[in-house]
Formats: sequence, structure tokens, C-alpha cells
Amino acid sequence: MKKKITTLAAMLALCISTSLGQTTVIPEPTVMDEPAWNGKVITGKRAKTITLKRQRIRQIEPTIDYDGWLEEKGVRKTRYLSGEHPEYAPEEYNGQKVRGWLSFDDCDIIIYGNKYDTDKTFMIIADPTSGEVEHCIDFSKWAYPEKVPVNNRDFVRMEIFNAIVENGILYVGYGHYTYASSSYGQNAYITAIDLSTMKQLWTTKPLTCGSTFVIIGNSIVCGYGFTNEPDFMYVIDKTSGMRRQTLKVPNAPEEVVVKGKQILVRTYSYDITYSYQ
Repeated sequence: MKKKITTLAAMLALCISTSLGQTTVIPEPTVMDEPAWNGKVITGKRAKTITLKRQRIRQIEPTIDYDGWLEEKGVRKTRYLSGEHPEYAPEEYNGQKVRGWLSFDDCDIIIYGNKYDTDKTFMIIADPTSGEVEHCIDFSKWAYPEKVPVNNRDFVRMEIFNAIVENGILYVGYGHYTYASSSYGQNAYITAIDLSTMKQLWTTKPLTCGSTFVIIGNSIVCGYGFTNEPDFMYVIDKTSGMRRQTLKVPNAPEEVVVKGKQILVRTYSYDITYSYQ
């Protein structure tokens, strides 16, 4: 059950009762401006980034059993996409159901948005220990890219694939699930957002990140590909959004995780291991 809080300090928040009877206070959402649909990186800035080297590659059967793949690799699951959420978080926010939950040691990221039938997407970032919601962001202006043919509108609705918070910066990966040509190439990005100001710092070039990504030092490792489109892994400079390394892969990267000194990649039908230095 939702209700407005009447105290002056809480007039900018919602007080929501969870299924356990707990009360979670969610701040008034910050409406995020549209991203730079053609990309906007920081030029003239270069940090030391890692270099990937392929160690192993083997062909596997296509599957959507990503949980099984993570278990096989001995990697902790951090992404939940079937309505799961932490106990303190409401099942619904502003009329939108839980769409995804990203669970990390230092923060929970819960994404709300009814699949296929809404242009609204909200994200709350909370302390996983106390359940205190630190940020609430409205990503509804990101629902559609700048260029959308009328007959393709329903197919190019943007979704958040992944998100990571590090040192006060939110890195968000997002895109749609059909051909890049359906939105004139405007698809599959990472945008960095300063949570202290809610300003966007940079946005990668289009067709950079179509699934999960990981952060190692000053590097973001991600990938993009699709049927009848080029398939690549990228190392991105997290201080600027610039691509620093490009590696061809057989088909679209679908899961990217880090384990020790290795990057493990599950593509549509290949299992690839990279070392990095």
C-alpha cells in the first residue's frame, strides 16, 4: 500500500509498506535527461586500462541457462531478472513491478518497469544492510532512442541490462533486443552518471554494450553483437567512455563476469576465457 508522507521533510518521498510490514522510504525520483544517442565521450583524457588476451575458446550449445553457467564457473550470481527483490524493497513502485535486481556487497540496485507494456523505468539504489534507499532515478526519458521509425517503436523500447555503482559513479548499460538498424544504429550503450549531481559524465559510442559488463580498475569490459551484425568485446576507459581495445568474437556476448585474473564470457554459442594485465 502506498501513501504520501505528510511531514515537511518527507514531502519529497514515498513511504511504502513491504510484504513483511516494513516501511521503506523512497526519495522523490530524479528525472534523468536523455542520454547522448550518438555517444559523448571525454576526449583528451586517458587512464591506464587493462589488455585482454584470449586463453581458451570452446563451442557450446546455445542456452538461456545463465544460472547454470555461473554455477559451473563458480561465480556468484548478482543479477536477478524474474521479479526477485530484497525483503525491504516493495514489489511495486509508481505502478511498476520489479524488473530486475542487481545484488552487490555494498549496494542493491532494483529496477522497476513492467516488461513490454510501459515506457516507465525507475531505479532505486539502496544500502543492502540497512535497506535505506539512497537514490531513486526515473529513466523514462531513455525509453526510446532519438530515431525511431513508427512501425518499429514497440521493438526498440530500451531496457537496462546492467548497472554498477563505484566510488559514487553509476554505470548503466542499456539498449533494446532487436536489430540495430531498427533504431538507425542507436542501441547498446553504457552511460556514467555522477550520483552526487545526477549529471551524465559520458556515454559510449552506440553498439558497445548489449549485455552485462564488469569493472576492473580503470577499465570496463563489455561486448555487443546480434544476428547478422558484427560481434565484439571491448575494453572501455571508465574515466572517459572511450574504447581502448576491440576483440572480435564468434557471436554475441551474453554474459561477462570476472573471476580472479580472468574474464569469462558466455556468447550465444561459445565459452571464452580471457586473461588480463
